[in-house]
Amino acid sequence: MRVCLITPPSIFLLDERVFMTLGILRVAAVLENAGHQVEMLDLSGIDNYEEVVKLHARGSKAEVFGLTATTPQMPAAYRVTQALRQARPDARVILGGPHITLINAAYKGELARKTPGRAVTAMQKMLETYDVLVPGDGEEAVFEAIKPGAPKVVDGDDPKSHLFLTNKMLNELPFPARHLVDAPSYKYTIDGVPAMSLIAQLGCPFACGFCGGRESPMLRRVRTRSTENVVKEIAHLHDKYGTNGFMLYDDELNVNPKMVELMNAIAAEQKKRGVEWRLRGFIKSQLFTDEQAEAMYRAGFRWILTGFESGSPRILQNINKKATREENTRCVEIAKRHGLKVKALMSIGHPGESEKTIMETRDWLLESKPDDFDVTIITTYPGTPYYDRAVQHPTMKNVWVYTYEATGDRLYGYEVDYTQVADYYKGDPDGGYKAYVYTDELSAAKLVSLRDQVEREVRSTLNIPFNAGRPAQRYEHSMGQLPPRSCASRRPPPRGADVRLLLIPDATSPNGEDAFCREIVKRAPARGHEARMQMVPNGPPDAAAELLVSQGFASDVDAVVVNSLQPAALIAARAAGKPAALRLIESYAGASPDSLSDVKRLACAANLLIVPSRHLAGIAAGWGVAESRVRVIPYAYDQIFAQQIALVTVRSSRARGFTLVTAGVIDEGSLPGFETVLSAVARLRMDVHVTVIGGGPALPALKEKAQALLLGERVTFLGDLPHPKKMEYFRSAKAFVEPSGRQGFPSLALHALSEGCPVLGARAGALPELIRDGENGMLYAPGDAAGLAEHIITLNTTPGLSLRLIAEGVRTVERHSWDATAAATLEAIETLEVKA
Repeated sequence: MRVCLITPPSIFLLDERVFMTLGILRVAAVLENAGHQVEMLDLSGIDNYEEVVKLHARGSKAEVFGLTATTPQMPAAYRVTQALRQARPDARVILGGPHITLINAAYKGELARKTPGRAVTAMQKMLETYDVLVPGDGEEAVFEAIKPGAPKVVDGDDPKSHLFLTNKMLNELPFPARHLVDAPSYKYTIDGVPAMSLIAQLGCPFACGFCGGRESPMLRRVRTRSTENVVKEIAHLHDKYGTNGFMLYDDELNVNPKMVELMNAIAAEQKKRGVEWRLRGFIKSQLFTDEQAEAMYRAGFRWILTGFESGSPRILQNINKKATREENTRCVEIAKRHGLKVKALMSIGHPGESEKTIMETRDWLLESKPDDFDVTIITTYPGTPYYDRAVQHPTMKNVWVYTYEATGDRLYGYEVDYTQVADYYKGDPDGGYKAYVYTDELSAAKLVSLRDQVEREVRSTLNIPFNAGRPAQRYEHSMGQLPPRSCASRRPPPRGADVRLLLIPDATSPNGEDAFCREIVKRAPARGHEARMQMVPNGPPDAAAELLVSQGFASDVDAVVVNSLQPAALIAARAAGKPAALRLIESYAGASPDSLSDVKRLACAANLLIVPSRHLAGIAAGWGVAESRVRVIPYAYDQIFAQQIALVTVRSSRARGFTLVTAGVIDEGSLPGFETVLSAVARLRMDVHVTVIGGGPALPALKEKAQALLLGERVTFLGDLPHPKKMEYFRSAKAFVEPSGRQGFPSLALHALSEGCPVLGARAGALPELIRDGENGMLYAPGDAAGLAEHIITLNTTPGLSLRLIAEGVRTVERHSWDATAAATLEAIETLEVKA
């Protein structure tokens, strides 16, 4: 079966691409191990994610779509689900993850107490929205959920069920299928060392009053992996991704009695490898000891995170924290004594909270001096006593009241539809927080005000900077890429540079689309220009030009910009006395003498020639185009048909073995390059297969070469394919080989980079301008089959190399953005001499 798993965006976070979601990647791993085909749609950090979902779903062959969601992710997950229903009403949609686990736990509690309320209503909405719900452990439950006729709820949160993971089962699980997401796009560091996350154990046995896991066995029961298994995963991440930093995302590392043993094993592994790692993780304050701290530092820990929650003894009692203010202070002192930095996780808005208790929290932070901290406002999540044990306010319809029986302190919570609202989750100190709770002494607005005050005062006094964030980036499906992380600076247009432009789109562009002209028209007004588009008629160039002139072609504009070689438009522009800019992408390698003669003539006649590479600029110089009339402007990547991109990470499982793909027009000029690829494959004794995409007059000769080399099933000829289909092969290949380097710009190589496919190529033409050997790809001498074969072996056997090339390839794609290309193009056009 083909299954598409989806991680919805976390639009409530300052930066969404910090840690990948591991739970759903563990589910992906067990599905892959069982022989299912898995797609992964990672929407983290994608602003217009609903468009992406529809785009992918329409082209996907998946029969089942599975989502994970925390409670703050639910509004986005709900909209993802609606987008799926619109695009694929035939598909089964499954929901798993923390939110449905909490709802289900609260639901079962209400049924057991015979007090149906909010949880029953919330569960009913989930049952109406999704075909199957999977609360609790999903690694075994997913196989029941994807079966035809699956029940509406497959409960992996029942310890009596075979679906509930035991220590043994947890230890035998495959590692999360991180290869299905774009790992390099997740940016996290520990003291400057790039880091990835893992989970060594599950569950927290404590019963804090604000915790949504209290009623869920999956979240409460501690289940551990062996020391050997955890170290093996750390070593795997180091070998595969080259990472030396590890964030252990366990609830409380030191609830494991073998934690010191684990730390010693991690230290021993580093010593054996001759490396130094950096680690970070969560600990329980009252369990923390000098022995643990010493072992953690020895293992590479430099940071610990601890949920101290409050500096008020009364609040610590009300939330059943089981830790005193003094124990929390002792924890910080132990950490500092052993060189560990501390991030204090604090919360306000608990039963009995007052300005006095919040100031006690502020004072404790100032006294204990953590190295970093968070102060959040509490949320009454399903599964918490604040939610489960609350009763409806006697007079206020949408307010629920929780009372802590030991002290009588109350907490009031507004009704929240968690499928629609997430603005209760964190924020910034300048109006970014919102409270849905209040107490007898503090209104919701006052809670926010005091929270902001505490954060400002503590950060200012302790000199702790505010956390930097990165907003979600927009996935432009018309461009097939994300904008660069830092926008290019925009120069104001030169004085008096307001120009009326006529853009001539390329009539041969697929589907009649022409991204270049659309982008110039869209961006011209920002520089003070007017711009519009006009198609030119088909037919013999002279006759078409004559028709254009008779219709008053370009009479109301100052300059004409022609995208690709269109003789009629260039002739008509000259007849109208208007300066013309010609954007040329092709090198016309292999063109007949007669057609090349026309190319030269028209290129020389243009007032400005825009080309995407120094290689093509050199070719134009050979045609006789004056150097002063040529501008080299980067090719902007418009992947208008492709349905995925590496940073969105819609990537199917890659085939076993080493799969190469190569593509292009196969003619007399490119044939030697394609033959070099086949010869390299024939030299190899490893499991390698090459797919050849493209047709042309020399295709029969290439097939004969394959037969002579006895390649048999190691080569597949597919002929020419539509662009989306080519992208599917790029996406699933281990590498793309650019064979000839004859193009004016190696656009297919750029497409491959965008799909997370490393590029190997002949050091010829414009390819070395895009591919830097050893950085974002690998180059070999033209005709050097042995050199290409060696590169294939290196890519296949060097740990982490492929990921490093992919990461730099994504950055390369980002640099080929419309921001840069359109600005440079308009600057060039502004140099044209326009008649008054």
